[in-house]
Amino acid sequence: MASGQQTVRGGLVFLLFLVLPAGTQADEASVSERFDNAVRTFQFQDYAASKAAFQQLLYPTLSLENLEQIRDAREYLGASEWFLGEKDTARQEFTSLLIGWPEHELDPFYYPPDLVSFFESLRDELLDLKLIKPKPKPEPEVSGKDTVILEKETVIVQNPLLPWIPFGVGQYVNGDTSLGTVFLVLETGLLATAITSYYLIVDRAATSSDQGRPLYATFWASQGLFLGLAATGIAEAHFRFQERTTTIERNEIEQGESGSLGGAPLIEQTEDGWQVGFRLFGSF
Repeated sequence: MASGQQTVRGGLVFLLFLVLPAGTQADEASVSERFDNAVRTFQFQDYAASKAAFQQLLYPTLSLENLEQIRDAREYLGASEWFLGEKDTARQEFTSLLIGWPEHELDPFYYPPDLVSFFESLRDELLDLKLIKPKPKPEPEVSGKDTVILEKETVIVQNPLLPWIPFGVGQYVNGDTSLGTVFLVLETGLLATAITSYYLIVDRAATSSDQGRPLYATFWASQGLFLGLAATGIAEAHFRFQERTTTIERNEIEQGESGSLGGAPLIEQTEDGWQVGFRLFGSF
């Protein structure tokens, strides 16, 4: 009989050994582990269980000490209540969240647009009531030096007599170097041919008139082609000639502490007809 009582007592002790740790496990678990379990419950979309878990961490006494965990716990609790259709309690929890962290935002990748809109509307209301302060605007960086933009205007005045010169001079003045090279090579070749054939005619005219006929033809042909090509080049140069050309170049420079522009000249006049001027375009 005594042995039977001892057996019953041993069974009860064994049952208490199994039951008590299970009942006290939540109390013995660390706050951080309880928070992690609540987060996983929320991620599994068991919003009723996650609501209860986060409420135990936040109310009636605050169990969390880490500020980031407190912020996240309020976010998850408010979201759980919103998903459960408890908009009023969700509003209260989000209000506590925004008062503590006015710049906090819900990640639209994890939350539906309606919930994000609900949260942002609440933020706007709290801003209107001046319960939270707006996000400060970033101050512009000050370098300590003013920056100004200058326009460099270059005016080139061309001599109107230059287009009258053959051998592509007018084309070079107008900036068409390729066409100027063509006229230079062709006109030089034709003029050289005309001069050479002329001296051959003079040298062979006394010996044989038959040998002079091809030379006469070469002389007159090269001379005519030279004059025609020179006239064409001069006409083309006059047609495209611009007596004044202007180019504008903009540069940023830093203004010194004394307000000077680093000694850069505002107006400059060169001796070969190049006129350069700086005009202040603006500052900021």
